[in-house]
Amino acid sequence: FLDRRLLRDDNRGVAQGVTDNREIVSTFKLLFEPRSTIADRSSLTGYPTLLAHQHSIELL
Repeated sequence: FLDRRLLRDDNRGVAQGVTDNREIVSTFKLLFEPRSTIADRSSLTGYPTLLAHQHSIELL
């Protein structure tokens, strides 16, 4: 990933010269959980487990 610093802000970071590119160190954390049966088949999305929710709060 690159952190871009522009001479002027165009709200998208395109079509302007970049004055400085700096390497950014990023850390990603993945939580793999077993799939369980869907209680409500009409719902297209699921909800995070309690463990996943607790870990996401710790990241903040």
